[in-house]
Amino acid sequence: MDYLYDEGLLYVLIGKAYRNVNQTIYVDNDNILAGKEAAEYLLERGHSRIACLSGDHSLIFNNDRKTGYILALTERQIPYRPEFCIEASGKPEEQSQILQALFSREDRPTAALVSDDILAVALEKLVSAKDYLCLGMFPSYPLTILCLQGLHHRHLLQLTSTPASWERKRLPR
Repeated sequence: MDYLYDEGLLYVLIGKAYRNVNQTIYVDNDNILAGKEAAEYLLERGHSRIACLSGDHSLIFNNDRKTGYILALTERQIPYRPEFCIEASGKPEEQSQILQALFSREDRPTAALVSDDILAVALEKLVSAKDYLCLGMFPSYPLTILCLQGLHHRHLLQLTSTPASWERKRLPR
């Protein structure tokens, strides 16, 4: 991108520009609104303990989605719980440890708003592991996982999940 800018070449950036913002043409979705609508969707279905799971918080879209999540909670006068907002970037074993700690809590979330496919798959894999279910670490009711990225990696899901464990839905407008 620096090369294109320095050479004066026209380009369109997919995603929010964070450098040369006023000189860059970019197309992005409203990630604050996406996070807010996703959290509202879960709140309308009776969830009040909702985890917000994302990758690297230095990425603008992860912070924007978290902001939308917090707005939805605030509008419903549900206290924001920072311990439910997890940055789980890094190696799969590190993600697993972080997720295991969160979902082993007595007051564990009943739903998770997840920013990307890989993290959603890691969470689904963790909560469906027979060893954890046998230990009673997870609720007897299913955990609702809402992935904001849309679960585009269908082949990955087919390798890691049972067909009935994922359902693709569009949020109502």
